[in-house]
Amino acid sequence: ENVSGPNTSPSEWAADGKLNILLAGVDEGVGRWSLRTDTMILLEVDIASGRSVMYGIPRNLENVPLPPEAADAFPCHCFPYPNLLNALWRDAVNRPTAYPYAGSDYVRGFKALEGAVGQYLGLHVDGAVVVNLMGFVHLIDALGGLDINVPVAITDNQYSRPQDGRNTVLHIKAGQQHMDGYTALAYARSRHQDSDYGRMSRQQAVLVALRTQLHPCSLLPKVPDLISALGSAFWTDMPIDQAPALVALAEHVGSGNVKNIELVPSVTGNPVGFLNIPRLATVRDIVAHGLDGVPPASSGGGSG
Repeated sequence: ENVSGPNTSPSEWAADGKLNILLAGVDEGVGRWSLRTDTMILLEVDIASGRSVMYGIPRNLENVPLPPEAADAFPCHCFPYPNLLNALWRDAVNRPTAYPYAGSDYVRGFKALEGAVGQYLGLHVDGAVVVNLMGFVHLIDALGGLDINVPVAITDNQYSRPQDGRNTVLHIKAGQQHMDGYTALAYARSRHQDSDYGRMSRQQAVLVALRTQLHPCSLLPKVPDLISALGSAFWTDMPIDQAPALVALAEHVGSGNVKNIELVPSVTGNPVGFLNIPRLATVRDIVAHGLDGVPPASSGGGSG
């Protein structure tokens, strides 16, 4: 089954009553060539109620289905992307005729990723928000830091610093903390002490913590300056001129009405190490019921 590709018309985003945004963190930075989309989270928001769910998507998925417009990307014409999902961006950049999306190489890579994630989850992706390593650091610092409760101490003896790519020993204590940008990135990005799946859980916790401490209306006047300061470290195909409408919706998305779902083997039924066989029916059923049990916003609808 194929679902429609990403919608880029500003007047039609979330026309189905759901706002689905792909949140991507890329490892672009000093000492790295090109980039990989190592962090992929799909945020689904029910516009009428503010109920929300975040789906953590493993970077090492293989054979994720491609959308119809990329049917000729491989000789078999059979749609699946045979490599790791976090390498799809680079493949789309290197082979423009196989991924016929308008725009620059950079844009084409993320349009391809939106299409594949939509096919995997069985839903329509309205747009993406992308930030690289130093962009995340600058964003957290510009917002005054991050208040977060760390449930378990983190020690990583091989943490690669974003500013220069050098390995260092990272230690983050358990308990309530106020983190600067570098520390927040390290907390969300470190994985040697546990796994990609442990990192996925921390990344979702960071997003919830950010939402808890930020009031969307107070953030709205800062949006142009934030985007300007981030420069090339930030990219989105969401219509910036509709930021007020998005902020009105964000007011109804609080930490108490967001569910976290990590599409890891223990959830999807994939044997560990066999993510090259996507359980599409299982994943799409999980997504179809993702908002079940999520309470609506206490302050009413989020239609803005």
